[in-house]
Amino acid sequence: MRLQVLAVLPAICLVAAEEQQPLMDVLKGYYNKFTNMVPAAAPKAEPATPLEATAAKVANLAVTSLNVTNWKDTLTPAKAKAGESDEWLIYITGDKSCNGLCHNTTKAWNMASTILSASPKAPRLATVDCDTDGLLCALWLVNPPTIYHMLVPGSGATPVVRYVQLNRTTAAPGDVADLHLKKAYQATEPYTGYFHPFDGAIEKSGLGLPFAYVKHALSLLPPWAPMVIVTIFSRMLISRGMPQERHRTVAEAAAGAAAAAEPEKN
Repeated sequence: MRLQVLAVLPAICLVAAEEQQPLMDVLKGYYNKFTNMVPAAAPKAEPATPLEATAAKVANLAVTSLNVTNWKDTLTPAKAKAGESDEWLIYITGDKSCNGLCHNTTKAWNMASTILSASPKAPRLATVDCDTDGLLCALWLVNPPTIYHMLVPGSGATPVVRYVQLNRTTAAPGDVADLHLKKAYQATEPYTGYFHPFDGAIEKSGLGLPFAYVKHALSLLPPWAPMVIVTIFSRMLISRGMPQERHRTVAEAAAGAAAAAEPEKN
């Protein structure tokens, strides 16, 4: 953060010089804007109970970790026969990406994973951590905490995907487990937009990964950086336009003086 502030300091000095304002006054103005944009500190997570700790260990064994390089090979229909589909429940998480507010949903996911892994027709379980695998989250255009529910047909047909949002404060293990046990996923309409991971226009055009890199890079910028960039460029455009305005005013004045002098010559 300090390096980022130092990087924009010369530009702030330029703005102060153009406006003929003391540098400290300009810095104080930016500081007040930046502090207003910084989110409040996230509440600390409560220590896990022995049951929750055990559920987390079981979930780690039963759950596959997805990233931008292995997701296509992993989500192939390994078990599904013709006319059937592999069912996937993919938990989208990330402590920083979730502003430290995914502790409750993670506990619910761990407990549900323990229940579902013991089910006779257990679905396939996976996680995507947007802190460590931000490119995949950008590629799929997903944010935590959510469940990405997928039905991957064994016949090679287009998978059916659903984006199920989880409530950060009230999500319970039953909410996650019921997506499979009671087919609660059917209450959510399938996603068919541009960012469908298998059949979307972005993926088919080959622009998915380049887009993911750009979006992920922008997500790494501090929240106040876009405001500073826009302010700097707007000041530069204004400063470039001002001399032109002055030149035009002088030219108009000279033309007016010349027109007024002509009658005197006659």
